[in-house]
Amino acid sequence: KSPILSRIRKVFVKGNYSVQYEASATGAVQHTEGANAPTEETLALGTINFIAKYFKKWIRVSDTVLALRGEEFMDYLMREFGHQLAIALENAIVAEITASALSAKVTNDLDNTATMAGFAALSDEAVNPVVITSKAVYAAIMNARATTGAKIEDPFNGFEVLFNNTLSDSILVGDLDGVVANFPEGDDFQFIVDRTSLAEQDLVKIVGKVLADIHLVRPNGFAVVTAE
Repeated sequence: KSPILSRIRKVFVKGNYSVQYEASATGAVQHTEGANAPTEETLALGTINFIAKYFKKWIRVSDTVLALRGEEFMDYLMREFGHQLAIALENAIVAEITASALSAKVTNDLDNTATMAGFAALSDEAVNPVVITSKAVYAAIMNARATTGAKIEDPFNGFEVLFNNTLSDSILVGDLDGVVANFPEGDDFQFIVDRTSLAEQDLVKIVGKVLADIHLVRPNGFAVVTAE
């Protein structure tokens, strides 16, 4: 159900994983038969290494609580764990885009021109751009639209806006297809219910986890727009 996680590309390679990307390349040119050969291509490749780590959450619950509240409470804990793991993965995606050397870095007022400033910095391969920002930044841009005289109907240019509240002073513009996550053990969250190791203390240990690593692999697949 995550609007950010559902848009990234996923691979399921057991072990570490490397992705090559095109850092730069000269373009193709028109050539007339019989004329001198065109200049040989200059191609620079980069490599991104995926080294997966666990995203994890755990809790101890007493036998008494489980006995009094029943399986409904256990089901609630599973849902809550899954929700928090999904949030952690979303935050990791946002942090990766923000910090990646492959993101275009743009300074611009966070106003009705910010989205287009970021869009202008994207590569041609970023074909389905979205905007990711916090609800506070979104609200500030929408409120400013009505009070500054620049009454643009949609300051986000029709792009879908996805929310992540870790972005307190920036917006991200780009195509989430340029982000890859490797899930060596699959993208289903694992839940371990341990009723034995702490049985002498009348405690049940519940662990939720997922093994993953996430990277932006497309140069200028995203732009990070921060205030001037």
